[in-house]
Amino acid sequence: MLCSSQQKLSEGLSIISFLVKTDFQNSRRNITLGNRATRRTINPRSVSRETRSESRFWDSSRPLYRDRFRIQTRSYQLRSPIDPSGKFFVSLNLKTRRESIKILPLSESAVGIDVGVSTYITTSEGTKIENPRVLDKHLKKLARLQRKISRQTQVAKKTKTPLDQAKNYQKTKIRIARLHEKIRNIRRDHIHKSSWGLVKSYQTICFEDLGIEDMLKNPSLARSVSDASWGELIRQIEYKSDWYGREFVKVGRHFPSTQICSGCGSKQGPKTIGVRSWDCSCGASHDRDMNAARNILIEGLRVKSNRV
Repeated sequence: MLCSSQQKLSEGLSIISFLVKTDFQNSRRNITLGNRATRRTINPRSVSRETRSESRFWDSSRPLYRDRFRIQTRSYQLRSPIDPSGKFFVSLNLKTRRESIKILPLSESAVGIDVGVSTYITTSEGTKIENPRVLDKHLKKLARLQRKISRQTQVAKKTKTPLDQAKNYQKTKIRIARLHEKIRNIRRDHIHKSSWGLVKSYQTICFEDLGIEDMLKNPSLARSVSDASWGELIRQIEYKSDWYGREFVKVGRHFPSTQICSGCGSKQGPKTIGVRSWDCSCGASHDRDMNAARNILIEGLRVKSNRV
């Protein structure tokens, strides 16, 4: 018979082996299957312990409580990651039923969404949400701090001081990490509010499948596209639609939403990025983004009817 301390030790070793096996299976799946959208394989990469570390705790016997109500779970996993800014966060993975989310009431409303750099979201109904351009607003301060830490790195090399012992370098490093964290939080807050507003207001949401990876190859657009974070916006709208009983429809990537007149349906040919408004031969005047959103709605409803 094992004593209590030996039993706890054996349970801990079994949990560690299980977590290592799970991480290995996830990395192997990423290598073989790759990205879900592009199907490109994802090669493993080394992760620096200086920038991020975490602790894990596992318990399958103790009950959890939330707002004085007991959560019935088979097991849970607790992670305590450390951000580069020095903050601790606790992430809790639960195996439980999704009963707390209430499905929104059904409606007949549908909307087409067009995203852009200057105007973040344009709906088929004419509503426009401006792009906060979070990175551009903090770019000067970020560049100044990066120049400062570069000088401090050179000073540490000349004095042969290890970077982990250079106090000024460590202070500037934390300031840069906190600024990046601030930019990320502002962007994430804006995306959450925008996505929730769309899911709450419309039953069917039609979105264009974007080739974001190809856009990032354009050096004049890469920073603006990365700052807009369209992929995260699409991801949030998609999973929130699934949670709250909405329908998310993706239109084909090669659908010419900016070339078709939403009034008569005629195709007017490709247009450069600088063309923000144009006139059709039928006499209709179009705002580029609003016309694209209307075409996305028409095509999305067609794709939805073909599903049924």
